[in-house]
Amino acid sequence: MKRKIKKNVPATSPADFSAGRLTANPPVNESSAALLRELVAHLRQNRTQLREEWARRITEAQLLTAMTKEEIFTEATSVYDNYVEVLETGSVEALQAYARNLSERIIPRGVETNEVVGIVLLLRDVLRQKRLAETLIAIRTTLPKHQAVESGEEICNVDNSWLHQQLEEFEKATDSERSAIGAQILERIKAIDERITELEGAGTIATSKAEANEKLAAILSRPEYVKKDSEVSAIARLWQELVKWVMSLLPKRAPLEPGSASLFSKFAQIFVVGIALAVIVYVLRMFVPRLMRSREKRVKGKAQPRIVLGERLEPDQSAVDLLADAEALARRGDVRAAIRKAYIALLVELGERKIISLAQHKTNRDYLRSVRDEPSLHSKMIGLTDSFERHWYGLVQATQNDWQNFRAGYNSALQE
Repeated sequence: MKRKIKKNVPATSPADFSAGRLTANPPVNESSAALLRELVAHLRQNRTQLREEWARRITEAQLLTAMTKEEIFTEATSVYDNYVEVLETGSVEALQAYARNLSERIIPRGVETNEVVGIVLLLRDVLRQKRLAETLIAIRTTLPKHQAVESGEEICNVDNSWLHQQLEEFEKATDSERSAIGAQILERIKAIDERITELEGAGTIATSKAEANEKLAAILSRPEYVKKDSEVSAIARLWQELVKWVMSLLPKRAPLEPGSASLFSKFAQIFVVGIALAVIVYVLRMFVPRLMRSREKRVKGKAQPRIVLGERLEPDQSAVDLLADAEALARRGDVRAAIRKAYIALLVELGERKIISLAQHKTNRDYLRSVRDEPSLHSKMIGLTDSFERHWYGLVQATQNDWQNFRAGYNSALQE
């Protein structure tokens, strides 16, 4: 079964999850009237089943013992229908009249006030359990334990068994425990959603980079940017001028007759050539380093902020700075964020050592693959990467022991 990832899922609070108000496809921005219509339709559709379950629960709780089973079922039917009518019309007059009539009929027969309150609470529980059961079925149907998810041109095999396991715990938990379990489920789903957004953003950035390269190639192909073969560099032109100047200092060659060249003229020629060479060397030593430095400055340009695993780093922010931030987070008790910050510090340090290259679109697994040629470092980074994923994406509770282990692994990896 192939499913495409659906985004923009409306937010649901843990209280809604615990109360069973989470639906498989929750409507967006519905008014109160629309929600009431949905509830009324649900109650009418399941009227027989819910009435029978309510009457059975009343009997099991030993409420309305002064009445027979048939009378309990009849009264339960009347209360249920009046309850649905109030939800549909918004008028409570009919229900108030029925409540007074019911009290006048059953109180004299020995029915206590707490029994009347008890049956109303049982009706609430029956409706909530029914709604919750349908919600859990819808979630399990929409997100089976294993499914193939299509993302772009790739197909990923997704393991949702963790969700089914937590849903089973949710069903077995008490009302006071369900809110915490629901919060954990929603927090993990939110973390997964953020991770998907990050991956999709990386794909968009890669596409934009390719488009930018195409535009740059088109600009450089214009005639004004094409370097002609006849063009020479500034240093070459300077060399040519110096050669011309030296040649102009030398006397014009004339046909020599035997014995016409004197020793003095030969020395003069050697002296002039020596001076010219000295001038050339001096000029080169003075101007070439300056030209090279100015060229390097143009190539380097202004340093830009870096983005590593979704975190923006300033140009002057080093691995030491990031590790200090991680230590501060650990001291404040936020060990999960400290592990993430320290993992990014590790990547920055490896980038400064030219072991890996940092890029916005790369994931932690991309960085791990880039050090495969160094077995010792790779084996240590596997443990650090697993710890990072388990505590940051897996939402496993991180302790101070986890931080100390990660810190020790960090130091060991950088000793390579």
